[in-house]
Parts: sequence; C-alpha cells; structure tokens
Amino acid sequence: MSNGKQIADTILAQLGGHKFIVMTGAKNMMYAEAGLHFKIGSGTLNKATHCHIDLDQATDLYTVKFFRVRGTKCATLLEQDRVPAEALREMFTQHTGFQTSLGTCGK
Repeated sequence: MSNGKQIADTILAQLGGHKFIVMTGAKNMMYAEAGLHFKIGSGTLNKATHCHIDLDQATDLYTVKFFRVRGTKCATLLEQDRVPAEALREMFTQHTGFQTSLGTCGK
C-alpha cells in the first residue's frame, strides 16, 4: 500500500506536474492519507478556491471535490466519484476553465 505522499505525487503527475501548477496557479499543495489538496488560482468558472482529489485504492479511481473557502466558511461546489486517472485533466479544465498544460491550449 502506498503512503499519502506517494499518492499525492502521483496525482500531481497525472494532472501535469509543474506545468499544471504554472497553468492553474495551484499552490499550497498538501498530501492527505490517500490524496492531494491544493488552492486554485483565482478566476475559475465555478468560483472554486480549492480542490481535493482522493484515491480509492480498491478501485484505483478518484473522488474529486471543488470547494469555495471564504473566511471560516467552506462550501462544496462539486463532488464527483469514480473518476479515472486519464480523465482528471479534462475534468479539472471543464469545471474550472483552466487549461492544465501548454499542450492543451487552443483545443
């Protein structure tokens, strides 16, 4: 069984690694027991400020959550279960409006 940091590193790599961080303004990366949590740059379509991605190790699928955090209030804007790794980038772009790498611009 992988530890949380290995899982978080894998999720970040699947999202696009450093290019993802640059293109989306993602920061404050934190790893969880089986996932990755980070703050999103401003200007998202759904007004999300944070994203949390958890791995279900039994199915090898992800749960993706987008949140809006203002002060002490946190609202879940979207939660989608059973997301395959190959769909993470497209889902992120679809729900935030941010491209995840230079190679996806203009599509």
